[in-house]
Amino acid sequence: MQVMRKPYIISDQALKDIDEIIENVIEFTSYTASGIKLYNEIFETLELISLLPKAGRMRQENNALREMFARSYRIVYQEFDDVILIITVIHSRRLYPQPIN
Repeated sequence: MQVMRKPYIISDQALKDIDEIIENVIEFTSYTASGIKLYNEIFETLELISLLPKAGRMRQENNALREMFARSYRIVYQEFDDVILIITVIHSRRLYPQPIN
């Protein structure tokens, strides 16, 4: 039995978030390799979301949104019938984003 992947779309906000996170990690550590490793981990988590979208934890305040983590970074997404929308990627210590309606 083959597992079906559901395609995902990364929002402009999530792309911006990922770029900023990677830049900050490289600046903080002074190692480009650190940023590359985290980038790869984020995209591995996106692939896991694509395979198992219901594996992410549902948010209490909005059951339509789920989250999965790559290190200390929360990947917030919403599953639709034919696609997964990656809404934002934020550090787990930051406040949770407001729901998109």
